This record gives sequence, C-alpha cells and structure tokens, in this order.
Amino acid sequence: MAARRIREITVRLCLCILVLIVVCVGAAARQAAPAKSAAGAQTGAQAAGISETPVSPKSSTPPPDQAATAGIRGIVRDSAGRPAADAIVLLDHSREVPGTAGTPTQATETLTVHTTGKGAYRFSGLPEGAYTLHAQRTTHERTARTRVDLVRNETKTIDLEFLSPPSTNAKTD
Repeated sequence: MAARRIREITVRLCLCILVLIVVCVGAAARQAAPAKSAAGAQTGAQAAGISETPVSPKSSTPPPDQAATAGIRGIVRDSAGRPAADAIVLLDHSREVPGTAGTPTQATETLTVHTTGKGAYRFSGLPEGAYTLHAQRTTHERTARTRVDLVRNETKTIDLEFLSPPSTNAKTD
C-alpha cells in the first residue's frame, strides 16, 4: 500500500515538473519571437541605409497615451568636419512610470542607431518629450550631450560633431 502511494506521488510530481518545463519553455519562446521578427524585418529606414536598432524591444514602443510622431535626424562629423561613418548615436528618454506601491519612478530608455557611410542618422516614431542625444565611436571619441525637446508631429535636424581627440603629447608623471 505504501509503495503504491509513493508511486502515485512520484507520478504527480513528475507531471508537475513536466508542466513547469513546458510553461517556462513557452514563455522563453514568446519573449524570443518578437526579437527574431524585429531583427528579421527591414524597415524603410534600413532600406535607405539608415539603421534603427532599439536597445530593447520595450524602448521601441511608445507609451500608449502619447502619439509617436516626432523624430530626430542629422549628420555626425569628426573633429575635422568629415562625415563619421558607422558611429553609434544614442538617444536617452526619461519618463515617469508606475513604481512599487503606486509610487512613480523615473525610467530611462535608450535607443541606438549607427550612422550611414555619409554620417547620417535618424530616429523616428518618437513620443513627445525631453531627450538627450550624443554619439560615440569605438575609438572612445564622443560628442557633447545635447538636450532635445520634441513635440507632436515635429522632426528636428541636429548635427553632431566629435570633440577634438585628446593630445598625445600630454606629459605624465
């Protein structure tokens, strides 16, 4: 009798573990599916040579209470004024989100794009609000951070220029 009871408990436990595995695998597949479809689809901007790659899937979706109709575009140049190809342009957007126990907190979302061979970049479909824009390269060059305030149906053109590289003749002690 005890052996039969142990077998029943073992079978139920195995079924529970199997259900848990199926649920976890399904959840992981649902999270990966949007990333795959977003990575596989080509936007009009990408077809034109401008890459729009959000850091996270959440950052590309505007809040439902705001119309996503604003944009920012421009040219990134090096310190000599030449177009900066394949530079990374970062756009930070801070907004209030519900926090724990209903207390609002600040959340910062970052979007990134790479410049074209001619140094062009573009962010589109942005909700209105305040943003911080800057660019960087793997050579540790950076542009100054620029605050950008967007309103509905507005596209701003903002060109960025990398700061002069630090002098290599600096004396070290």
